[in-house]
Amino acid sequence: MTGRQILSLRSLLGRSKLINNLNSTQRLYGDCPPKDPPCPKEPSAEDVSNVKQAWCEVSRNKGCYGKAIFTEVFKKHPDYTTLFAKFGRCPTDILKNEKFIEHLKKNVIDTMGNLINKMDEDMCEAKTMAEEIGKKHVKLCVKPKHFENTEKIFIDVLKKQMGDKLSCEGGKSMDTVIKVIFKSLKKGAAGCDSC
Repeated sequence: MTGRQILSLRSLLGRSKLINNLNSTQRLYGDCPPKDPPCPKEPSAEDVSNVKQAWCEVSRNKGCYGKAIFTEVFKKHPDYTTLFAKFGRCPTDILKNEKFIEHLKKNVIDTMGNLINKMDEDMCEAKTMAEEIGKKHVKLCVKPKHFENTEKIFIDVLKKQMGDKLSCEGGKSMDTVIKVIFKSLKKGAAGCDSC
């Protein structure tokens, strides 16, 4: 076999593997290649209304909900304590610090409530406000991944803490509304890669 024939054979085998890979992809996904996960859908007026109602419960117990959320955040991401170093050195110290609890009440629970209320009035303005909050976190070295990792914990803890106070429909609405807020927070914090 000559060198030219060997190259031709390799080329043919390479194309054959490519075709086989393409065929197996088509078997898995049909004619459409796999897509990125869908963006969170826009919350409906009913979604926002459901979450506003549920948020009344959260607002009545801000410290409990905030503490439950961040207990879980620190459990799953202990390195996040460095973002709150002014409140203590370890999760236990931070979560016992009254100034941290006040921070949670005002800067997490109340702010989230304000964003939810704003969604009811003007969705675009609510997203812009959330992006601005994300941008403000850049100077604190909060990166989009921090918001990404906190989002699911935030939703899961809220739903667990609320228990039967949150209907099935309310839970779905909570997912939709909170995901849209966190998407805007992440977008605002996107410039944090230099921290």
